[in-house]
Amino acid sequence: MTKFRSLLLAGVIAATTLGVHAAQAQYYAAPPPPPGYYHHWHHGDHYYGPHHVVDHWRRYDLPPPPYGTVWVHDGPGFVLLDGYGTVLRYWGP
Repeated sequence: MTKFRSLLLAGVIAATTLGVHAAQAQYYAAPPPPPGYYHHWHHGDHYYGPHHVVDHWRRYDLPPPPYGTVWVHDGPGFVLLDGYGTVLRYWGP
């Protein structure tokens, strides 16, 4: 009976240890593209590029950004972002 209990205890410990490691597995998102990579943004994309906010949007002939949004200079164009980093509009080539 003692041998059975020790085998049962060893099995429970092994199953618990495997279960803990499986529960700790995490999902990692793909890294952003390398610097200099040109990406044509579309409505609804999540913007992960540099945030060079354009304060003087008239200088670039951009329409005024609606409340809560900003124009960001990205490569050859401009991206209109909301507060969550979602692309609302792309303006450029």
